Amino acid sequence: MLVRSRLTAQEAVPYLRGLVGSDEHQVRRDIAAGQEPLAVTRGLLDGSLRYIRRDPREEWKTRNQVLAEGGGDCEDLSAAVAAELNEVFFAGGYGAEANQIPDFPRPPRPVRNAMPSEGWVPTSILPRPRFEGAPKAVPVVYKAKPHLYHVVVHVPGKGFIDPSMAGGMRKI
Repeated sequence: MLVRSRLTAQEAVPYLRGLVGSDEHQVRRDIAAGQEPLAVTRGLLDGSLRYIRRDPREEWKTRNQVLAEGGGDCEDLSAAVAAELNEVFFAGGYGAEANQIPDFPRPPRPVRNAMPSEGWVPTSILPRPRFEGAPKAVPVVYKAKPHLYHVVVHVPGKGFIDPSMAGGMRKI
């Protein structure tokens, strides 16, 4: 999906929501076919998939594209990991024990003033989000530096995780 290269955090949110939905569908198809439903998650953790610095055209990749191309940038990886965790650990509204979910690095900077893709109820003190409805992993856009936004995943019971750091991104 080719996305305009200069999005605000607010504009990125609906795109992320759509990308996660598409990725969740791909995970469900893999589960039905008996394939590895945590392919991106495991690939990032074992080094077979990498963080690929933002492409100038800003093409947002689905989970299957990330797998085919050997990696992606922050929104691609975060959407794919959130989709995998949702379908494997949070499907049907059932929560997962935090120790069941693979360990990822934490974001390199505190996540403040975040724009989540869905289900977020802001609280007065971040990063203590409260979610309405069933627990699920949610990609979150936040301002890591002036003029630099980064996408991470909020996982119930784990807090914020950074798939890009797991894939080799240097600190921002």
